[in-house]
Amino acid sequence: MSKGWPATMNGGHSIDINGKRICNIDTITALIKAGLVEEDGRWCWKATAAGRDWTEQPTATQKVWNLQYVAGNPAMFSRVTTAAGSPMKRSEALAGAEKIAPGWRCWVEHATTGQRIYESQPEKDLKAIPDSDTPPTV
Repeated sequence: MSKGWPATMNGGHSIDINGKRICNIDTITALIKAGLVEEDGRWCWKATAAGRDWTEQPTATQKVWNLQYVAGNPAMFSRVTTAAGSPMKRSEALAGAEKIAPGWRCWVEHATTGQRIYESQPEKDLKAIPDSDTPPTV
C-alpha cells in the first residue's frame, strides 16, 4: 500500500494487493486503528501519510543470530571468532554450528540480547567445570 497500490477485499476475509493475498480483515482493522491505513471506498484501503512514513523505516530482519566458535583444542585456545555471515537466520546458524560442533567450542547467540540457543558439547563441558580458569587467549 505504501507504494500506491490499493488493498481490496477478495471474497471472505482475504485482503489482496495487486492480486496477491497479503492479510485478512482483522489485520486491516488493526492498521486502521494504528492510523497507518484508511478506507478508500467500500472494501478498499490505502496507506495514510503515517503508513507511508512507517514503511520507510528499516525493515525487520530474521538475521539476528551470531555463530561463534573457538577454533582448535578447547583446552588450549580461547579466542572467540564470529563466523562470516553473522548475524544470520536461526536455521543457518544452527546448521553451521552442527558442522563445527564436533570437537570445537561453538554456540549460537542472539546478536542483541546474547541469549544462547545452542552450545556444543565441548562448550557445555568447559562451563560445567567448577571454578575453572578459561584457557589463555592465543
